[in-house]
Amino acid sequence: MAVKTSVFLNDQIYDRAMKLVQSGTLPHLSALVERALHALLEAEDVQKARSLHLRGELIARAEAEFLDADLFQVETGQMFSQLLSNPWTV
Repeated sequence: MAVKTSVFLNDQIYDRAMKLVQSGTLPHLSALVERALHALLEAEDVQKARSLHLRGELIARAEAEFLDADLFQVETGQMFSQLLSNPWTV
């Protein structure tokens, strides 16, 4: 179903859009507006998906076990000692 509506463009955007239509890239101005809206909506969906993924990652990290600062020092000390004694093991 097609719905008639008005779209107002500034002169510069209109001229660029008409060049695309005249070159045959798009059949008419409405196709350009429709394609632009599809691209915008798709980008919005991608952004929402990324946000949900990031939210999940942050929740998983927040629920993960934290490494105690003292334990971190001990473990990194052991790692550096091993590295210094035999650099080929890393």
